[in-house]
Amino acid sequence: MTEDHLASPADAGFSVSKNRGQGPLMFASTTPLTTVMASLRRLGVPGPCIDVVTVMYRLVFVLLESISVIRQAQTSRLGYSTPRRTLTSAGLLTAAVLTRAWTQARRLEMGLAGRDFGISMPTLDTPAVNWRFIGACAVTFSAITGASLLEGTLL
Repeated sequence: MTEDHLASPADAGFSVSKNRGQGPLMFASTTPLTTVMASLRRLGVPGPCIDVVTVMYRLVFVLLESISVIRQAQTSRLGYSTPRRTLTSAGLLTAAVLTRAWTQARRLEMGLAGRDFGISMPTLDTPAVNWRFIGACAVTFSAITGASLLEGTLL
């Protein structure tokens, strides 16, 4: 099939199902948590729900760091050298990470119980959306996409 015979984006290999998860990934990687929390507050989401989301978001990175450290220690001790050791190491990794997460959650609960946590976590007020910037980004993205489609270089 040559460039001259491409009738539709589907012929060029485009598929909606291939790109389905890119929207949330793009949102999560480009939007600061404080902006999301401020938006949820403006939408009327209860403060305790926002606080739980904030704490969970922050603890996800602690959990990922624990996984990385434990897996690196297992790898340096040849924990993944054979299929049997891999299965054993994966089980031990799961047990260790869950134990650490449980311990961290218990320590966090005790720390929050010792404080008067009746107020919500403060966030910075963010300015309103800059629609000119969003429009300029959309025009630029559209121009790049259009040029790529015309040249046939977009995957």
